[in-house]
Amino acid sequence: MGITVNYYLDGTTFSNATKIYTDVDLTTLAPNGWYSFGGKYRQQTGGFLLGESACPACDEACATNPTSAAEGSFQFTSSTPGVYYMKVNTGTAVGLIRPFIQLLNNDFMGIQIIHNATTYNNWVNDEGYKSPGNSNPIWLGDASSPTPGPPAAGTVYTNQPTFTWSGTAWVQGGNIGYTVNSTTNYNATFATNNWCGNINKNSNTLPLQDVDVTIFIPPYAPGGINFRFTLTCPQLLPAIPFNATRFANAVDACNAVGTSDSVFFGGANNQTNIDLTQIQINGFVYTNQFASSGSPIAGYYKINDITSNGYMQVDANGVVIAVGTCPP
Repeated sequence: MGITVNYYLDGTTFSNATKIYTDVDLTTLAPNGWYSFGGKYRQQTGGFLLGESACPACDEACATNPTSAAEGSFQFTSSTPGVYYMKVNTGTAVGLIRPFIQLLNNDFMGIQIIHNATTYNNWVNDEGYKSPGNSNPIWLGDASSPTPGPPAAGTVYTNQPTFTWSGTAWVQGGNIGYTVNSTTNYNATFATNNWCGNINKNSNTLPLQDVDVTIFIPPYAPGGINFRFTLTCPQLLPAIPFNATRFANAVDACNAVGTSDSVFFGGANNQTNIDLTQIQINGFVYTNQFASSGSPIAGYYKINDITSNGYMQVDANGVVIAVGTCPP
């Protein structure tokens, strides 16, 4: 990130100036280096400004939906092993931010997501809740991958290349080493619909707009590693009528009277439905539309969407593990 200070031009605009000065009297030339204004940059060298160019984008914009192949989506196809850094800007919208990896079939990787200085490592997929239980990168993927298979916990890699997303391409940097998390979270077979939960954004201030993502692709020969990572723009979750009283079983939940409270489900591709079809097994559920106030405590709850009565079971991680219609 550059430093913002006052400089003075010998022209009427940044584009037609020939020199940059540090004083209003235009007597002291600014040091040789790079200067930018209004999305354009120029180099001053030997006391003269060189040609003007547009500043490259550094942040990627977020995606409009989890399966998007446009902005906010990164396709890794037989990518070079290494460590990949990207910064995704979520704009001014507020709500739940949802990182998504659609399919890991004979593939595996490590990933770390940081927002507002907090590491988010709680994921769900078709096998359920996944978390390493620490703030180190989580390792996800298919444990049935062909030999040599996914790296074991504690595997050490040295001299791995780094790549940073410039907004249009991966730019290679220096080499680093890393160690696979002491706990891995691989699926027994391929892992579909991998969601990271709980990244809430309830303010549109600048410090909260960026999400930093680091992806670790380990050395692997047969076929390379292939997957798509997407980070969706924040969305306010729709309210679903339910009874906030917790019950020990589905029968008692279905017999509950009244559904005047609201619950908010954050694991569906479609975030507009306000009925029982919105709630799916292996998705996080929340108590407000920002996903910022936690989840209902573990137990059974009645859902009433006017057209049908149903129930859901929530585990201690805030994940829906059962959904059904009433009576059960």
